[in-house]
Amino acid sequence: MKALKTSTAAALIFALAPAAALAAAQYTFSDIDADGNLELSEAEFEQVSRGAFQAWDQNADQRITEDELYGGLFAAWDTDADGDLGEEEYRNGYTAWFGDDVEPAFGEIAGDDDVIGRDEFTSGLRETDAMAGFNAGEDGVDWTAFHVALFDVYDRDGDDALSQDDYAAFEDDRITAGEQTAAADTGDTEATDVERGEETAAIGQDAITPEEVIALPNWATDELYADGISVEFLLDEAEVFGPTGDEIGSIENVVFSRDGQVLSVVAELGGFLDMFDTHVNVPWDEVEYSAGEITIPVTEENAEDYSVFKTGYLTAEGAAQETATVEDDLVTGPNAFRATDLIGDYARIRDDEAELGYADFGYVNDLVIRDGQLAAVVVNPSPGYGLGDPYYAYPYYGYAQGPGPYYDMPYGEEDVAQAEPFDYDTFGE
Repeated sequence: MKALKTSTAAALIFALAPAAALAAAQYTFSDIDADGNLELSEAEFEQVSRGAFQAWDQNADQRITEDELYGGLFAAWDTDADGDLGEEEYRNGYTAWFGDDVEPAFGEIAGDDDVIGRDEFTSGLRETDAMAGFNAGEDGVDWTAFHVALFDVYDRDGDDALSQDDYAAFEDDRITAGEQTAAADTGDTEATDVERGEETAAIGQDAITPEEVIALPNWATDELYADGISVEFLLDEAEVFGPTGDEIGSIENVVFSRDGQVLSVVAELGGFLDMFDTHVNVPWDEVEYSAGEITIPVTEENAEDYSVFKTGYLTAEGAAQETATVEDDLVTGPNAFRATDLIGDYARIRDDEAELGYADFGYVNDLVIRDGQLAAVVVNPSPGYGLGDPYYAYPYYGYAQGPGPYYDMPYGEEDVAQAEPFDYDTFGE
């Protein structure tokens, strides 16, 4: 029995330029195969499942309901995006998602117009056990279950790794973005604002208009120097103390929401209550930072009361609200990410001549927190751009993990050259 499969191994790239048009670019197997071993592990496949989950979770409640499942599936099969399934679309979709299972006859589901609409599609599949593998239940499917089921769909031979052939079996699927899925749910097939030519860009999977882009000559980096916090410093050098003043560990990670809110820190406790290699998540509003030192509310009295995340991963809401023990290989839900997910990524800038609309600019070297928000991303540009200094700080516009280790900025080559160099000596004063 096959479970759901998604087409979001691809991404929507919108050019921030006059008469911008919708462009679809599918990421290749090699983009996702981070270690280059010609197989995708479950961890590498997370990039695909995160994007799919966000697209299908229409109400952004961290659960995919049964209706959302059918809506996402219908959108994936509707390859011409006309709001109906023809017989070829239906047969091709069923075979791709559910393998050799005998599908309900097209004529039994289609109406008098010889096409299958969304309601007919849902009713028809509900009469079968095709969707039983997802077992949405009353509460819907969380990201972990969705990710596992999605991986199983791609893993045709069941060997717990995706070969290039496994991945290529779904290369022809239509891109499924949140807006497109919603259109399938409602029958609205009108063009999106981007398709109508509005000057927008997809940054962190959110639409960024030109009015929202900060002109770099006008960006005040002095505020970063005054009270910003270097995440790289937190990870490499900051000392962690308990409320009694005893040093109890170090910072392993910082967790952010996609829009840049600082949710929590993940600390490793050593030599404290025999809790060697124990990692705890502490909400940011319970963290005190002063002069390079972190204080967290972990004591001998409350340590045993820490809860464990029941879902096996950290959601944005959970990170911000719960102090809890977590694993050192902490996994975040699709609306949250770790600092180490972004640091080290390729930073890309707009390039209309590039195949995907973006060109590699350098590497993300650091993140700067200010007033509880991710305020800036520090980039080490490639020498080919001739900027002369090693680091430049750019405003943060949003980040969503997707295929390939990329952080995209709404700037072109002429724009990035207008930024002031980021001076770590001044920053540390």
